[in-house]
Amino acid sequence: MTARTPSELRQDAHRADHRRLLVIHGPDRLCRDRVAELVADDAGSARFWLGSEPLPGLTLINPGQVSACLGRESGLVVIDCRAGLDPDHLAALAGTLRAGGLLVLLTPTLADWPELPDPAMERFLMAGQRLAATGRGFLRRFVRLLRADPLVCSLDAVSAQLDCEPSQPAVPARPESRADGCRTADQARAVAAVQHVLEGHRRRPLVLLADRGRGKSAALGLALAGLPADPARRVLVTAPHRGAIDSLLRHAGENAPHFLPPADLLREQPPVDLLLVDEAAGIPLPMLERLLQCYPRIAFASTVHGYEGTGRGFVLRFEPLLDRLTPGWQRLTLETPIRWAANDPLEGFLFRSLLLDAMPARLADDRPSGEVTVRQLDREALAADDDMLRQLFGLLVDAHYRTRPSDLRQLLDGKDITVHVALEDAAPVGVVLVVDEGRLDPALADAIWLGRRRPRGHLLAQSLGAHCGVRQAASLPVSRVMRIAVHANRRHQGIGRRLLQAARDAAKTRGNACFGTSFGATIELLRFWRACGLRPVRIGLRADAASGARSVVMLQGLSGEGETCLSQAVERFQAALPTQLQCMLRGLDPALAANLLGDMACPEPDQTDWLDAAGFALAERDEAACVPALQRVLRWLLSQHGVFGETDPALPVCRFLQGHELVALAAEFHLPGRRGVTTALREALAPVIRQQAPAVVLEVVGKS
Repeated sequence: MTARTPSELRQDAHRADHRRLLVIHGPDRLCRDRVAELVADDAGSARFWLGSEPLPGLTLINPGQVSACLGRESGLVVIDCRAGLDPDHLAALAGTLRAGGLLVLLTPTLADWPELPDPAMERFLMAGQRLAATGRGFLRRFVRLLRADPLVCSLDAVSAQLDCEPSQPAVPARPESRADGCRTADQARAVAAVQHVLEGHRRRPLVLLADRGRGKSAALGLALAGLPADPARRVLVTAPHRGAIDSLLRHAGENAPHFLPPADLLREQPPVDLLLVDEAAGIPLPMLERLLQCYPRIAFASTVHGYEGTGRGFVLRFEPLLDRLTPGWQRLTLETPIRWAANDPLEGFLFRSLLLDAMPARLADDRPSGEVTVRQLDREALAADDDMLRQLFGLLVDAHYRTRPSDLRQLLDGKDITVHVALEDAAPVGVVLVVDEGRLDPALADAIWLGRRRPRGHLLAQSLGAHCGVRQAASLPVSRVMRIAVHANRRHQGIGRRLLQAARDAAKTRGNACFGTSFGATIELLRFWRACGLRPVRIGLRADAASGARSVVMLQGLSGEGETCLSQAVERFQAALPTQLQCMLRGLDPALAANLLGDMACPEPDQTDWLDAAGFALAERDEAACVPALQRVLRWLLSQHGVFGETDPALPVCRFLQGHELVALAAEFHLPGRRGVTTALREALAPVIRQQAPAVVLEVVGKS
């Protein structure tokens, strides 16, 4: 029977074992009155409020606390959308609801809501931009989907009329607990697999993957609960934060493990028989890599389509890491919901509205079936074309480590963003997002250069001024590539270059002086961007916490002013890099250092330098007497692309250009002490010096 009141809606949700979405719209005071009635009718469950001025009986969740709700359960969540609708917060708090729970959105009248400035967009504004100037595509689409979904309930706060369809109970209903505590065959298999990690072969980690509500955290706990008591057994659990393991601890009972945050675990490295990693997608990949190296028995659990934004992008990057370090690893996916029944209305709506399950277009093979065209998209039209939007967003999810629901909002509504797409038979096979920055007041640009101001946004423009030292760069109009993605079956076919050319041409037409980007540096990406005409002008002094890579800024001039800015930035970068490698960049990957040094024009070493370098590499001259010459020779050799051939220059770069100690290098490169490092240095340099040194030098060294 159709629910006539929120109380009856709650009863319907309990009957169907589902969660429901209720939108209360109208004047603020009346909306709050309707929520107060709902709260008075609810007892015995956690109840959260996101927004300002919470009603009595509801726990206020500040925006910065939302991620800490991971792993908690609630029966009622109220989001006051007048304070802004953040898609990340919406998905996160919805994930706390259990079966029978309600997610309540308080909104202005639905017809008016999309046209009002949304405070949640403040986070995307750059200095000088106004909230009123941001787009409206996300909320227009969101409201359209709200109205189109028969299982989304709407309550007019003025008339108190509830528009609602009953939820159809799942057949079969949500499974009951079995004797072993498991609710589904999926979960039972997961429990057995976790226990096998403890008892089976070493170095065969397990990865449990599931959407929310499938019982993966509970499976970790049940696996421990099912083990025989053993005081000597050492089990630890880690997760992004302590609240994420509440379900695990509850199901583990007396065998509950001790918790250590990832950073503490890696610092202390206590011996354990089994390590459990819950919500692994929320832990940076470099940390996961070190955990794999440190612990031979480890089980991971991760959400695939989660609000954290790691989702499938995380899986696509984690699996190659597992293949490389632990090729015997196993994956198990849990499909059947446990915390609510199948076909949950709230889950279905969130997947559609936030594109949590967005996928690229299905392509027949790895060769284009038709002509690929590149064009600029109108973002309002994109918001109205769900098929195109889903496939385009799926490209971004697959190509980037962290793509969050909030990235969808920025794509549709962010100010000064242009979108170019590559289409093959109307299917998107590539996309590039570009944002215009800069044009800051010259006085502000000067303050940025002096280190006195850091206005919000303008990442590329500010980096050129503050980090690259180009004094008035922030006053120039610049375009920054935010994201670029190409379908996995269409890579290495020139699509990325065509997208960038179209975006660059459009940026030049808009009168921008420079075209650039910033990304986590890898050798492959550096080569790609160089081939597209950009040059490196900065390398980050610290690695990114999530990717573990150092950001690199690359730039191209589009005008006379832009070319001047580029030449100044390149000159300063290349002048500073050798010195920085000896101090702030000593920890830079030597292969990356060698690649960046290869861009630098170096004078050819004189005969004295060649004699010292050859004397060390081909004879037995003392290293200390030859270091200055070895530095100059090595930098010149790196600038002569390809001279090292199959020889890896990493060890000489670490020693002579980054100043690493012999003892540390012996441990890092697995060499037998200082003498072993010296021998390996000579072996790495000898063939290249024999090939490149002047004949007279080789003759002198050979006669000695």
